[in-house]
This record gives sequence, C-alpha cells and structure tokens, in this order.
Amino acid sequence: MAFTKNIALFLLQLIPDSRVMNHLINQLNHFRLHGRFMVRGRLSDINDYIFSIKNSPYSASYGFFIDKETVKSFVASVFGERYIIPTLGVFRDVAALSSFDYPTAYVVKPTHMSQKVLFKDGGRLTPQELQQCGKWLKYSYFARTRQYNYRFLEPKIIIEPFVGENGKVPPDFKFFVVNGKCQLIQVDYGRFADRSSDFYDPDWNKLDIQMGFGNSPYYLNVGDALEHMKELAEKIGACFEFIRVDLYLTEQGIKFGEYTFTPGLRFEPAELGKAMYTKILAAKQKHEQLWCAS
Repeated sequence: MAFTKNIALFLLQLIPDSRVMNHLINQLNHFRLHGRFMVRGRLSDINDYIFSIKNSPYSASYGFFIDKETVKSFVASVFGERYIIPTLGVFRDVAALSSFDYPTAYVVKPTHMSQKVLFKDGGRLTPQELQQCGKWLKYSYFARTRQYNYRFLEPKIIIEPFVGENGKVPPDFKFFVVNGKCQLIQVDYGRFADRSSDFYDPDWNKLDIQMGFGNSPYYLNVGDALEHMKELAEKIGACFEFIRVDLYLTEQGIKFGEYTFTPGLRFEPAELGKAMYTKILAAKQKHEQLWCAS
C-alpha cells in the first residue's frame, strides 16, 4: 500500500502545473473524500467551500498566514507574544541544522507541511533524523496536492521547545470559526499515537459525532480557560470568513499551535456541514448589503 502511494505521489509531481490539471486533481481528491465531483457555482456545504479555497489561485496569497514561522508575527500582533511558542531556530538546509543543540525537549517540524513532526528529548539530531528533515526540505506540498494555498510556501525547518508534560503532547483544541464566531470545537488527544477526537458545541456540550477518528473516553473540565481560548480564536477568526484555530492548554498557559483555511476533515453529519456553510453565506450577504449601502 505504501509503495503504491509513493508511486502515485511521484507521478503526481510529473503532471504539469496548469489551471486545468490542478483543477482536475482537486476534483479527484474531492471525489475521493466525499464521493462526488464539484459543480461550479453549486456549493452546498462546508466541504464544498473548503474545496473552493484549495482550488482557487487566489488562495496562494494565504501563504504568509499558514507558514508556521511567519504566522507567529501575525498572531502575536492580534493577541500578544505570551501566547506564542518561542522559536529556537529556523533552518533552510540540513548542514546548518546538523549543528543545532538544545539541552531540553524540543520539536522539529517543516513550516510548509502539516502533521509532520519530530520529538527530541534534547541534544542534536541523529543522522536518520537529519535525513528526514532533508526530505521535508525537498517536499513541495503544492506539487503533491495542488492546493493553491500551499503554492508559494518556502520549505524550512522550525524548532520549538516542547510544551507538553512528562513527554505527553497536550490536548489540541481546534476552534472552527465563521466570521469571528466559534461554531464547533474539536479536541484531539494523542495526535501522534492512539489518536482520538471529541467534538463540542461552543457552550462545551459534547456532541455525539465522529469525524476521522474515534471518540475518547474523556470529558475535559476546562473551566474559564474555554472562554479565554474561544475569545482568542474568535479574534483571529474575525479576520477571515472561515478558519480553524488550533490552541494548546499547557502548564504554561494557552499557546497558539497553528491555523488552517482547509481542514482535512470530512464534515459529518451532512446537517453540520450545511449549517456552517449557511452561516458563511449569511455573513457574505450581510457584508454585501453593508458595502452597497455605504
């Protein structure tokens, strides 16, 4: 299976970068995820809306906001440096990376990709780990996916201190925000081992839904931290029509993880996806009315 996937990804990179071919690849990916092709101008739910972002050349301008290095300056300007995980280093080649040394636990990840990370207890990277980083630096997420929002991202490696406790990654809170209002909260546990996900409404009522992974046996009592995290997510979300903002709740407080305009989920049940897209449309219409009245 892995061999077949690698062959498919290699062949994908050989396909010319053209509007027609990129559209075709995005259509095939949409069919693979949702069992249907997109018809132009007939968006029906949030899944279709996310497709429209992936497939739009305009979304290439989002690069600054999804690069894991540059996004920190934007987020810090919105709600302050204390929510930002410090950057220990940014590297563009393996030779420079090989000399990096740090006494305590840290994480290594590419700034231009998603769901790729190395955890270190300290010290220098091993030859095998440096080899992995070298592969990341050669990887073009756009060439593999044809999602335009990744088109102009520069391959880099970023290193940050580990913010978990006792070697465990803290729960990952993902806030789905439409025009500055939180609509859904996802909490991921064990993101890189035995992963599970729970979903809550904005008032922290647990929802009986699954998307991608099974539910956990936990019920987190987050107290006042929920409103604080939601406020931070909505501050960022107010700048965009739709976004998912990821935050960690750590012993050092709330920390920003990343955000994305194109979550990889298949939104289910169908009513949920339609309801979120309806709110996007309502906000669009309101903005258009205000524009016409001004």
